[in-house]
Amino acid sequence: MTPEERAVKWFEKVPEADDLSFDQRLAICKKTGNAMALVFVVLFSFELILAYVLTDGSFVFTMTDTLNSILSRPGRRVTAQGVAVAGIFVVAPLLVIPVAATFLARSIVFKQEIKKCLGK
Repeated sequence: MTPEERAVKWFEKVPEADDLSFDQRLAICKKTGNAMALVFVVLFSFELILAYVLTDGSFVFTMTDTLNSILSRPGRRVTAQGVAVAGIFVVAPLLVIPVAATFLARSIVFKQEIKKCLGK
């Protein structure tokens, strides 16, 4: 999705959007997107570090051992795509909190940025 498409989509159901120029909408979407990315990266990193520290690294080693065991099975043709899909399932539980927080942050930051622009 291009920034222009995102600006149109995100502002569809915002009644105050008529008072904002298209450039202001693009700026709001950019700031909101940057905040969402920051929230996701920080929370995901924090979860990985916390899991590593609390389990003395065994959590991360278990994840890598699981993926390596898929690759080392004899008689099976394993592709990189198959290992990537398995990796998604292994890491998926760690994604629940960052994704939920990202969408929560989106609504909060989006509303704050709209209020900021309308207040000027």
